[in-house]
Amino acid sequence: MYYLSDLSHYAFFTYISVRAGFAFFIALCLSLFLMPKFIAWAKNKNASQPIYEYAPETHKTKCHTPTMGGLIFISSAVIASLSCIKFDNIFAISALLCLILFCLIGLVDDLGKVLKKDNHSGLSPKMKLLAQIIAGLICILPLYFSSELSTELFIPFYKHPLFDMEIFAI
Repeated sequence: MYYLSDLSHYAFFTYISVRAGFAFFIALCLSLFLMPKFIAWAKNKNASQPIYEYAPETHKTKCHTPTMGGLIFISSAVIASLSCIKFDNIFAISALLCLILFCLIGLVDDLGKVLKKDNHSGLSPKMKLLAQIIAGLICILPLYFSSELSTELFIPFYKHPLFDMEIFAI
């Protein structure tokens, strides 16, 4: 969408607030359109996460609720982001990469539980934590080595930085 401004004399699509608004609207519309279809498909495939045997009684009423609905929200956000971001912005690319990597971790975890119909068949807590640490490092390393990253701490309504956070800026 940013590149649509090249086709006209107006800089309307260069403003981040306009592109963020369009991205929100695109993601919302995609989610509202796709979610009912996904719920129907998931119920048809019986894609519900098994309930832990020691769960409270109030939680056991969710036994036939479809799982992996976050996949629709994340997919909608990724499509909307890809249609609205500037591809030369390292921060936007890193945030999008982080979103995708953490979605994949959740997807692998949920798929293991759904396919084997066992709440313990997903990723183990140690593997999930390790995957999240690796995904986090993959996301922050390009930022750390980027010349665009400012390590100074600014607060709203104050013109000058408070201090330099150095390595803790990540």
